Amino acid sequence: VDKIKAFSVGGEDYITKPLQIEELLARVENKMTIKKQKQKMKEENTQLKQEISERQQTEEELKLLHRAIDACQNGIMITDSTQTDNPIVYVNQGFETLTGYSKAEVMGKNPRFLHKNHPAQTALTEVSTALQEQRKCNVVLQNTRKNSTRWWNQLSISPVPDTTGTLTHYIGVQTDITQRQEVELALRLSEEKFARAFSTSPASMMICTLREGQLLDVNNSFCSLSGYKREELLSQSTIDLRIWVDSKERDRITKTLTLKGKVTNQEVNFRTKSGKIVTTLLSAEVIYIDREACVVAVGEDITDRKQMEKAMSIANQELERLASIDDLTTVANRRQFDRYLRQQWQVLKREQLPLTLIMCDIDYFKTYNDTYGHLEGDYCLRQVAQAIKRSVKRPADLVARYGGEEFAVILPNTTTEGGIHVAKIIQQQVRLLEIIHNSSDVSRYVTLSMGVASIVPNQQFSRELLILAADRGLYKAKTQGKNMIVRNDILY
Repeated sequence: VDKIKAFSVGGEDYITKPLQIEELLARVENKMTIKKQKQKMKEENTQLKQEISERQQTEEELKLLHRAIDACQNGIMITDSTQTDNPIVYVNQGFETLTGYSKAEVMGKNPRFLHKNHPAQTALTEVSTALQEQRKCNVVLQNTRKNSTRWWNQLSISPVPDTTGTLTHYIGVQTDITQRQEVELALRLSEEKFARAFSTSPASMMICTLREGQLLDVNNSFCSLSGYKREELLSQSTIDLRIWVDSKERDRITKTLTLKGKVTNQEVNFRTKSGKIVTTLLSAEVIYIDREACVVAVGEDITDRKQMEKAMSIANQELERLASIDDLTTVANRRQFDRYLRQQWQVLKREQLPLTLIMCDIDYFKTYNDTYGHLEGDYCLRQVAQAIKRSVKRPADLVARYGGEEFAVILPNTTTEGGIHVAKIIQQQVRLLEIIHNSSDVSRYVTLSMGVASIVPNQQFSRELLILAADRGLYKAKTQGKNMIVRNDILY
């Protein structure tokens, strides 16, 4: 009864009297054994829970890895290296997308079917060697999709050993670099074309840094034009070589290139090795080499053309001068008179300043020719023309042969009184010539009759009326006795 009560209130064991040592020791030993077993079971249970947790975590990681591999855009395949032909044992969805083959179509096959249309690639030798040596390799291969289209595959192969270090599998990662390869190919072809064009171009070409002008490359035409050898130019600065004749011109072009990125058809002067100055038609554009702003420049030597243009300009000016000069007297001709009067009329009309015209005629010139002959008549005309020319001092004044023995003097910004003053000087200069004229009724020397008229140009009158007024003054001088100056104020 006592034992039952003891167990009912939670007792685990009991000891009865009289106390026996053997029983006590047996019971203590039994108690310790049970306690140890419980502790061991607890520890084993904890370890089991940890193993289960770790296994669940590993399974989750494997599932995540599998999902990640399937979600990867790269093609991933695994081959079994323990079998003779390295058959494919796994491919992801990225592989199916890249190649066009389904997993079922490729399982158990060797991956070489992917490049069967391109069997002579040198990269395949690298793959074969890497497999034999059981090492990693990275190659670029031309592959063919299921639909027969070609694509460039950047393939990375890695050996996969087991826990003992024994090789069991290979994993291959595929990346489609078709677009990059095509761009690189186009760029390479472009660079090759540029290099050929650069070296063979008849135009002078150079590449230099934008800031310092350090020469990076020059072509044969540039060397021929500059007189330098290629090795003398490379790594030198255009500033140090003193190629630029005008440093301000270089600064201006550099500023334009910095702001706009290019210049087109700029005439610039360069100094050659011998010191000769050449004129070139320069076009340049900014490019970047290793992130540094550089300039590719093309220059056409136009030195001969510029010299020819200059010579032609001088020749044209001389022709223009000759076209405006009277052959006999070397003063302005009638064509130049009309042009200059028209020009000054517009200027003085705008400025509202007076314009004076003197019309001159040699008295009794017909009888002079009849008496002394035409050669002497020509001499007389030349002498009189030069005397009139000496009488006018200002650059804006014009002396012209109006026709026959008649001359005209245009005096811009001159009043009638100023015109009369000039006419008197002309009269005096002709008298000083003392050209004998025995057939004259007014003097034993050649004399002039002159008409002077002046006007402030305006919309109401025309320049023809000014000529008419001066000509009427001349007519009055002729009819009133010759060798005189008549002022005609009809328009003034």
